[in-house]
Amino acid sequence: MDINTNNISAQSAGHSTAQPTVMNAEFETFLKMLTTQMQNQDPLNPVDSTEFATQLATFSSVEQQVLTNDYLAAMQVALTSQDMVQAAHLIGQAVKISGGFAFEGDPVEVNFSIPQNAVSAEMVIYNQNGLEVSRHLLSPTDTAFTWDGYWADGFEAVEGTYTAKVDYTDIDGQIVVDMPTTSYVGISEIGMDRGEIVLTTETGHHVRLADVQGVRSG
Repeated sequence: MDINTNNISAQSAGHSTAQPTVMNAEFETFLKMLTTQMQNQDPLNPVDSTEFATQLATFSSVEQQVLTNDYLAAMQVALTSQDMVQAAHLIGQAVKISGGFAFEGDPVEVNFSIPQNAVSAEMVIYNQNGLEVSRHLLSPTDTAFTWDGYWADGFEAVEGTYTAKVDYTDIDGQIVVDMPTTSYVGISEIGMDRGEIVLTTETGHHVRLADVQGVRSG
């Protein structure tokens, strides 16, 4: 995906110049109103100079705050653009995330971390419809499992998105189910959603950049 930083910069520039123009116009209007008020004031009840100075100071303070917020917003746009350019190298790479993984006919490695108090554990594979595909016994010391892509009945699974979770029993006999796992998925696109960088996987899923736990060559 091509990232056009020129458009982003142009949007940032346009945003940063529009607000000062509005504020300047409002400030001039405010001064005209005060001038008119002073010209038409009652000589026996003139405008309080202290109140006049306070009004000017308050408006100036508000103007500066709005301008500061505008500059900060422009800086945020610039930084986000820079982050997207830096994240572009992830396209074509494989990132480590929690959740589903793609099965394309080849064995898939799934990673996990079993608590030290576990006495037994099982890997459970589900298809994209949430149907259990197979179960596999694990050693409490295992940290990875490679699924060969076959159902429990021996039939080869169709290509698609699957989910792997770990069920384990602790030393007190309590069963903990659906412990999340991680796996590597390829990245095909990088985009933006509500100011946050989002990666699109080769399986069509969307992953926040902040949720990526590792990267390796695709």
